[in-house]
Amino acid sequence: DDTTLLLTGSSAEELAINSYTALNMAYQYCHSNDLVVNMTKTKQLAFGRRRDEIAALPEVDMQPKAKFLGVTIDETLSWTQHVDDLCRKLNTSLFVIKRIHHISDLITAKTTYYALFESHLRYSIAIWGGTTVTNLQRLLLIQKKVIRTLKGLGPKESCREGFKDLRILTVVALYIQEVIMLADMNELPRGTDVHQYNTRHADNYILPAHHLSLYGRKPSYMGRKLYNLLPTEIKAQRGKNLKMALNRWLVTRPFYTLEEYIQDT
Repeated sequence: DDTTLLLTGSSAEELAINSYTALNMAYQYCHSNDLVVNMTKTKQLAFGRRRDEIAALPEVDMQPKAKFLGVTIDETLSWTQHVDDLCRKLNTSLFVIKRIHHISDLITAKTTYYALFESHLRYSIAIWGGTTVTNLQRLLLIQKKVIRTLKGLGPKESCREGFKDLRILTVVALYIQEVIMLADMNELPRGTDVHQYNTRHADNYILPAHHLSLYGRKPSYMGRKLYNLLPTEIKAQRGKNLKMALNRWLVTRPFYTLEEYIQDT
């Protein structure tokens, strides 16, 4: 169905050649297998600090953003456009939750939250969750409205205890959980992989050196970084046991920002 070509180059000229070659190979493959390319839906998206130097491919629109598998990707990887789209979906879900809570009970309304709200919020959050603090706060604000609805709180009352009582993870906690589980699933290098010394942090992940802030927001990097800050008893777990232990720990700590998580651990 959907096909994606991901290409890199050390210069704009090299990237243009690689892109043109790869696109034509894709066209040839489609023609050879009786497949039709929809040119109206074929988009080109350029990333990097020198993206303005990249030439558009023949008969292909160069776009500043594109939607891929339900996630809106922008050329700067700020994820602001995706958060804009997500906010609209969540506000619609919020309206439904309010109606369900009005005509039904808390259990039904909470089930609706998981089905219509958290499902959207959790989807691919490991990818876009490294967005700006401002964007995360926009989502958290809508999530707080849900908590106030479910708990019957006033507009100026704190939602922290509401998150705890309902055992609902904040958007920040969802991001923390997803990137940590991503790191665990990929079995990334740990201290024990490079030395045999029985140090206190030997089981911690190795954090690669980097110079760009964008690299520091990579899911694989953030997962390792946040995992290393966990309590020792949680880090002793793996796989499903880690996920359950992490969930139990996070539901009692409604983090509003990653800074709160870092300070708490």
